[in-house]
Amino acid sequence: MEPLKVVVVGAGIGGLMAACALVEAGQDVHVFEQSEMVNERGAAITVQPNSNVLLRRYGIEPEECGGTAMENIMMKDGISLNLLQEISDKVKAATVLEERSKKSYFVHRADLHGELKRKATGHGAVIHAGSKVESVDENASTVTLSDGTVVKADVIIGADGVHSRTRQLVFGEAYQEQPSPLSCFRFLVSSKTIQEDPETSSFIEKPGTMMDLIGPDRRIILYPCSQGEKLNVLPIVPRQVAEARGSRKEKLLSAFSTFAPSVQRLLEKAEEESIFIWPLFDMNPLPIWVKNSVALLGDAAHPFTPFLAQGAASAIEDAVSLAVMLPLGTKPAQVPARLQLYERCRKARVDRIQELSRVRGRDASGQRGKPPTGDEIFSFAMYCKQHDEYVHSTKFLEAFDVPLVPPTMGFS
Repeated sequence: MEPLKVVVVGAGIGGLMAACALVEAGQDVHVFEQSEMVNERGAAITVQPNSNVLLRRYGIEPEECGGTAMENIMMKDGISLNLLQEISDKVKAATVLEERSKKSYFVHRADLHGELKRKATGHGAVIHAGSKVESVDENASTVTLSDGTVVKADVIIGADGVHSRTRQLVFGEAYQEQPSPLSCFRFLVSSKTIQEDPETSSFIEKPGTMMDLIGPDRRIILYPCSQGEKLNVLPIVPRQVAEARGSRKEKLLSAFSTFAPSVQRLLEKAEEESIFIWPLFDMNPLPIWVKNSVALLGDAAHPFTPFLAQGAASAIEDAVSLAVMLPLGTKPAQVPARLQLYERCRKARVDRIQELSRVRGRDASGQRGKPPTGDEIFSFAMYCKQHDEYVHSTKFLEAFDVPLVPPTMGFS
């Protein structure tokens, strides 16, 4: 059987997961990434159970990427440090393998990105770094690179992030990301440095803990990564605070000057050059993700706020769903209909998680609406976590009575 030629625009986590899943399905995959892929930026991410189970299906184990298993979540008042709520993330399982599949892991983005790249290229995907896509023709099913090269494909996947050029070129200017009212700082600090200081050691005294320090209109999320050797720190503030004058560290310390002294002490440990500021973006649900042979994936289709830690997870789900819909034996003429199935399979779930994430991010200021209760937060998390997109997409495809090549169980 002839494989489909698949072009993936963008080599982030979603694009590389698409490459892994599609090359495993037997397709001919080429990934075009405008950067040179020398250094993957970003700090840590949470690999939730719904993405964990999919990564493992394709032979990628979070603990092999330096992942730290989540054991519990603590929510504290950022000013008094009074405990507001504590939620255990322990899971019940019959075997160690089942337990690992059901857990959440804190993973450095660069480590996961590197493993996805290794898996994809090791099984036949070709990554073209330094290759910027200038135009996409959904009718001719081609992409044109900045050097004038025209690449013909049977499938084009726009996995080029929140500022997606594929989305802009194919779906038009009307469907663009919008700045949210929030920005976040990100930095990593040595866990040893935190532990050796009596003023800050309480922030890592319980291994595997995610801590959410909550203020009236700002918060700080902390969790370990890199086998517990580093602490990922994610302060989230009103956008105007991050855009104020001053150095990044000055703005960071000023933003949390009313928080507990130990919190300020923690922030003081950040090195200026290690602090990044990321404006958060949002977007109303797109009416469509697919046009002819072009499909969007991940942030290109549905940027998320970070409050349910589902951005990378949903991109991974998208990638696996696409691979299920495009097994070896799919004819080029079938591609538009299969991509429509992908959209129908995924869109309702993603639209709901987008909205739940917005609600989860509401704070005591009430500026973005009434904050959710503890029970509501738990129900949001369960909706996200208790899902296997490989199984869901397989059943969805079968329901349309489309011949399906027997699924494989990952790389051999």
